[in-house]
Amino acid sequence: MTWEKFEIGNFVELRQGLAINKSTQKYLSNEVTYLPLLRIGDMKDGNFNVFINDSVPEKFIAKESDIIYTRTGKVGLVFRKQYGVIHNNCFTVSSKDESILIQEFLYYVLQEKSFYEEALSRATGAAQPDLPHGAFSSIEIFLPPIDKQKNIVEILNAYNDLIENNQKQIKLLEEAAQRLYKEWFVDLHFPGYETTPIIDGVPEGWKMGKLEEIIIYHDKRRKPLSSLERDTFKGEYRYFGAAGILDYVADYLFDGTYLLFGEDGTVITDQQTPVLQYVTGKFWVNNHAHVLTGKSYYTTEYLYMMFKNMKVSDIVTGVAQPKISQARLSGKKILIPKAKIVIAFQEKVENIFKCILNLEKKNEFAKEARDRLIPKLMSGELEV
Repeated sequence: MTWEKFEIGNFVELRQGLAINKSTQKYLSNEVTYLPLLRIGDMKDGNFNVFINDSVPEKFIAKESDIIYTRTGKVGLVFRKQYGVIHNNCFTVSSKDESILIQEFLYYVLQEKSFYEEALSRATGAAQPDLPHGAFSSIEIFLPPIDKQKNIVEILNAYNDLIENNQKQIKLLEEAAQRLYKEWFVDLHFPGYETTPIIDGVPEGWKMGKLEEIIIYHDKRRKPLSSLERDTFKGEYRYFGAAGILDYVADYLFDGTYLLFGEDGTVITDQQTPVLQYVTGKFWVNNHAHVLTGKSYYTTEYLYMMFKNMKVSDIVTGVAQPKISQARLSGKKILIPKAKIVIAFQEKVENIFKCILNLEKKNEFAKEARDRLIPKLMSGELEV
């Protein structure tokens, strides 16, 4: 059975986010508040660093039940379970009447591949694509009966619940590794610390040095891919930019201009608050991401934990466009532990990271299965 199609604007209301300009600067807070500014990159990685005071109009505040849709720059990303002030590059999408269109079903409608592709095709502007409200509202969607919508939501929620539970486990495992790193390399309570002399804040056998002494910096040719190129060469390999994962691209894009990494690495992006990724297998980067691996016994896991605990404000340049250059990154002063401590740390965290990677693979499989199901369920190709 195939469901009938209708324009989505007949059933939803759109609410625009807050534009940050001269008239709205008064809403910005110099301190952390309970209202983070929900920008695209921040929602993707969960690191919020711009906050709004409570004098902001209520209409700009998103509740966890709201669906947030990105309409400028990176068009077509869908978020929910967010709380804060929606940035102007997004709008919220809400069902007008849940007896006709269930809000949870709407969430999956907006993630369906054909809807995403249609939204991209209607976005205007080359350098900065933008999807007007009217163009969004005229996109047609399948509208099953309410009982079918509920069944579809139940099926897809099962996949999302599995993915969210795995993500929670990943977070707990990573926190365990971070606690151990902090104990050993920040608080200096490493094995044998009780009998190790400390001279000018440096344990015997350790030294102050530069980051370049323990890293290999992968400085190959890197070039940004446009939204059109990423959509044209859609594939399985992660593509990193200034805000973390930008997209997934195919291996056949490699033609000598772009680098397809084959080794594992740590990705640190050009931002004041770096977005870090612990990466295995093949992946791509643009010119806003540094890729590092460790020399000798300084493993990727050790580097990843080190960057998680490192302050980089002293090596960031630029205000409007914060950037970390290769030279400033490589020259960053660090405390370099002696070999046996780093090796002992790796032995402790190795199984933790194996569990993290295993859970990430399970999530990839679950996401692929869910995404294959969505169009078949939405169109009525699969009976529910």
